[in-house]
Amino acid sequence: MKKITFVVLISLLLLTSCNFPNAQPSTDTAGVIATRVALTMMAIPTATIALPTQAVPTNELPTTALTTIVPTETATITPTPTTAPADPKTTLGSPAYSNTFTSGSDFDLPYTDDAVTISAHNGALEFISLGVNYGLRYQLTYPKPKDFYLEGIFQTVNCSGYDHYGLVSRAPNYTDGYGYYVGFSCNGQFIVQKWDNTGLSTLINWTTDSHILTGPAQTNRLGVWMKGNEIKLYANGFLIKEFTDSSFLSAGHIGIYGGAVDTSNFTFKVNDIAQWNLP
Repeated sequence: MKKITFVVLISLLLLTSCNFPNAQPSTDTAGVIATRVALTMMAIPTATIALPTQAVPTNELPTTALTTIVPTETATITPTPTTAPADPKTTLGSPAYSNTFTSGSDFDLPYTDDAVTISAHNGALEFISLGVNYGLRYQLTYPKPKDFYLEGIFQTVNCSGYDHYGLVSRAPNYTDGYGYYVGFSCNGQFIVQKWDNTGLSTLINWTTDSHILTGPAQTNRLGVWMKGNEIKLYANGFLIKEFTDSSFLSAGHIGIYGGAVDTSNFTFKVNDIAQWNLP
């Protein structure tokens, strides 16, 4: 049994139905993914444009207030990717978990709702939005590492501006959306957010980094290294940020997410997701 989860920006008002079982994961190696619908958890790149209210299923309650996160606008540079000496992938050996999406079993695919279709074919997970500003859609899978390096290989297909994709980590369960969210945008910026019992907060606002390849038809490796409260972010093998945060220190689920802000058919692929345990 799997569940697919969606997160609310200001308050997490969830009403479950018979389609949303609350059972915890069994020994089934496919894991569990919960399903929810919410307005948004996205960081929107303007302080003056509010998200429109969209229709949601009648068994869900949207919130009426939305918070805008103002990005830092700086010039973007499209670099030529090279292998960095500090690239964790080159020193950690074989991963504890790896998925190249020869099937969608670990993520219970295909999945479709009013905002997105997600499927696995031709060796990739494909995420296609059906409109903009429907909020984030994320999926979790069964591993629950504590200290780890997690990496996803993302390929943009259709994107622009602040359309973004990324990794979820240390999610304590499948039902409330808690955890860390680290994402790259199509315009070459990264963001770090967390969702806990106080709501959504931004640890690192939109920041441009030259190691993130910009635009459609690009492939980026997004890496998240966590050991205790130490967190490091990598773009294509390069360390781009390190900081500390103690919100989630226990083992938690991992997954992927995406959010369409500027492109109605925002599309990206995940060619590989892998996780290494740290000593």
